[in-house]
Amino acid sequence: MNLRYDTLADRFAKSKINASLREAWLLLASEISERQQQVISTEQCKNKLKWLKRKWAEYNADLR
Repeated sequence: MNLRYDTLADRFAKSKINASLREAWLLLASEISERQQQVISTEQCKNKLKWLKRKWAEYNADLR
């Protein structure tokens, strides 16, 4: 399985300042918006990531 947004993963990993982290979220939201041809906000991206992490944790807990 490949990470779709691998180029942006480095930006998130290296972001130690809020401004650079905000910029990374903006880039991600704009790239997703462009691919989906629908406006996606940074808040929507953050909420989706939280939801996916929670679902992943639930899935892993069910496997144990």
